Amino acid sequence: MTERDVTAPGAAGSGATGEGAAGAGLTGEGAAGSGATGEGAAGAGLTGEGAAGAGLTGEGAAGPDVTGADPARSDAVGPDVAVPESVGLPFASGREADVYALGDGRVLRRYRHGGDAAPEAAVMAYAGKHGFPVPEVFRAGGADLVMERLDGPTLAQALLAGDLTVDRGATILADLLRQLHDLPPMRDGETLVHLDVHPENVVLSQRGPVLIDWRNAGDGPADLDTALAALILAQVAVGAIDHELGSHAGELLDLFLERASGDPVRLLPEAVEIRRGQPTMSPEEIEQLSVAAARVRGVK
Repeated sequence: MTERDVTAPGAAGSGATGEGAAGAGLTGEGAAGSGATGEGAAGAGLTGEGAAGAGLTGEGAAGPDVTGADPARSDAVGPDVAVPESVGLPFASGREADVYALGDGRVLRRYRHGGDAAPEAAVMAYAGKHGFPVPEVFRAGGADLVMERLDGPTLAQALLAGDLTVDRGATILADLLRQLHDLPPMRDGETLVHLDVHPENVVLSQRGPVLIDWRNAGDGPADLDTALAALILAQVAVGAIDHELGSHAGELLDLFLERASGDPVRLLPEAVEIRRGQPTMSPEEIEQLSVAAARVRGVK
């Protein structure tokens, strides 16, 4: 692959929304319409619905000491932005949410069956306040999350288009995780973790790579975050999940493991159990988790 300008807007169709990516999909949420939803894209999906069986929903998680954000934090969201009574039809939809264009560089993501977007907004605001690249959050209330719309391709789209080398893509993923894990925890734990880092959740915006889809995020161990990122790539690399990256995922994984900080194997069993508990994982995908875990350990 050759590397060209990966930050120019428009390379991903009508652009990402700060909420996810179009294309074959790494998030198992299914995107529709002309943009990316933050709910991921269609296909087998890499991360399911975001919440694992262990409860990694940003509300506090079981397992290796992952805790979510406090939605009552006064700095959880930016300036209050009114949502019009009528927002028209969504330009993109996933299994759990619809996304609407509000104009002025903003989008509304609305959970279809209710829920509370405040914990996710609180984590994003906290990360952004500490200088980490996230979409700006303008308002969070009930099932609604109003945030910055990002224009530019996802890392996956840039790789597939030949606008980004695999080597550079692996470096971006590793650098984002390293930068995130340098942040202090919000409340308790080792550091701030995202738990859903993969090429569809990185938008190459005009201001640089931006990490999106923070629904799983909270305080926790950095090695778990790295293990999950590696495991998701490995599932594609071994063919457990069908994605357009295909064979490139194996090269991306190997380079990512060379560059990633910490120990991606130490909490790999916990990462496997998180993936196993995701409701959108098919029986076939679950059956091959051990193969994907072995690939992370270096078994090809």
